[in-house]
Amino acid sequence: MGLISIQERIPDDYTSWTVDFLVEGRPARLTCESVPRYGGVPHGLEGDIASAIILMFHEQDCPPDGVIRTTAYQLLKLAGLDASGRYYKALKLSLFRLRTATYFASEAWREHPKGNWTTVTFNYLDGLEFTSQREEQELSGASAILIRLAQPIVRSIRAEYVKPLDVEFLTSLNRPLTRALYRLLDARRYDPLQPQLPHSAYTVNVNEWGEACKIVDPRTNKIRATLQGHTKS
Repeated sequence: MGLISIQERIPDDYTSWTVDFLVEGRPARLTCESVPRYGGVPHGLEGDIASAIILMFHEQDCPPDGVIRTTAYQLLKLAGLDASGRYYKALKLSLFRLRTATYFASEAWREHPKGNWTTVTFNYLDGLEFTSQREEQELSGASAILIRLAQPIVRSIRAEYVKPLDVEFLTSLNRPLTRALYRLLDARRYDPLQPQLPHSAYTVNVNEWGEACKIVDPRTNKIRATLQGHTKS
């Protein structure tokens, strides 16, 4: 299930999206509503940051409370991003987007151990704390960060329904959009009812794929234009 738009840049007024689909023949809906002051829905860089957070969650033995302790430097490095300085401001904004955007999944969230689909609402991050040595409260390499993952995500990871990605391969991809497509395609490889059995092939029409990618302009030619030229590292 794609929670983050693959697009590197979005209009400031792209503050919500809704996707309707069928789950085992029943209508389901996934919606994201964001806070305009942080620049729209989670997108682009947030995909890299979210992947790093999930990997850290695994490295810290998947604590039931969803709490992860790290530093800004460690988070950027694990995300495969430059930790020399220019990404710290972007990291702070990404964390705020993940903290403040609200997701509504109507009959669309899999509680795999129970074998059913549920309705949930959550923020990707339930909590966010960080230290700063500057009055501007900006992040630096030494900033300590405490992140609390949303419980629906925690339960999915602990049930092994959400799996960590191949980090070495992921970080070998140079473009953010390419990495985002890899994450989405990797998720689509698995049957939601039998996640232990990956598909050998995946076919989807352009408009449905554009919706899954959360591409702003739903016209077919715009979807193709967004994807073309960004699928090679």
